[in-house]
Amino acid sequence: MLKDCIRQLFLLIVLYGGLHVIPTALGCEPCQFSVFTETVVDTCPETQAELIKRKAEKKCEIWAKLQNCTEPERFKYHCAMNEHENKLIEVCAKEHRINEGRCTEYNTFGKTIQEHQILKCRTFTPKCPPTYLSLEAYLCNDCYDMVKLQKKGSCSTEPQDFSKAMNNSNNTNERMNSDCNESSGCRCDFKVYVILKIVAGVEFVIIIFMIIRSIQRALKQRPKQNQDEIMENDDDSTLKLSVVENSP
Repeated sequence: MLKDCIRQLFLLIVLYGGLHVIPTALGCEPCQFSVFTETVVDTCPETQAELIKRKAEKKCEIWAKLQNCTEPERFKYHCAMNEHENKLIEVCAKEHRINEGRCTEYNTFGKTIQEHQILKCRTFTPKCPPTYLSLEAYLCNDCYDMVKLQKKGSCSTEPQDFSKAMNNSNNTNERMNSDCNESSGCRCDFKVYVILKIVAGVEFVIIIFMIIRSIQRALKQRPKQNQDEIMENDDDSTLKLSVVENSP
C-alpha cells in the first residue's frame, strides 16, 4: 500500500513538473506582470508613426526592468484584440512570432500574446505577412475591424458599415455566424492547463493523505508486533526454565 502511494506520488510530481514545462516550451507561459499594464483602448496603432507614439506613452521599458517573465529587451508594447474579439487591449508583454498569417491576440486568461485561433489576416486585402513579430501587428490592422464588428458580450452582431472589413465579407460572415466558444480557445489551451493543474493538485493531496494514513497504521501495528515478540520470548524463557528445573 505504502509503496503504491509513493510510486503514484513520484508519477504525479513528474506530471506536475511537466505542466510547468509545456507552456514554457511552447513560448507562451503566462506573465502576471502583463496584467498590471492591461488597458482597454478604442483603437490600436495602424502605422509605424502611431506605434512609436503609443509605445512612448505606455513606457513598457519601465515594466521590462521589473518583470521576470523574459529578457527585458523582449518585454515590449503591444496592442491587440482579446481572445473574444470584443476588445482592443494595450499591454506590455513578451513578444511572440505570429505564424500562419494569423491575427495577433492578447489572451487575457493566459496573460500572453499569441496567434488568434481562427482569424487569418492573410485572407484580408492587403494581406499581412505569413509570419511576423507581434510588435508588427499594425501591419495587419484589418484584424482590428473584427473587434469593431462585434458588440461587447454578443456573438451574433449585424456588421456595421466598415468598408475595409466588408471587403473581407467571406471571412467576416463565417466568423460572425460561428459559435461564441470558438473564439474563447487559445493556442496553449490555458483553461485545460489550469484544470489539469487543479486535478493534479487534488490528487497530490489525496496521495499525501494516503501515505500519512499508511505510516500511522504501520506505527500502530509495530508496538503490537513488538509486544507479541516479547510474549513469545517470555514463553520461550519460561519453557527453558521449566526444563532446567525438571531436569535430574
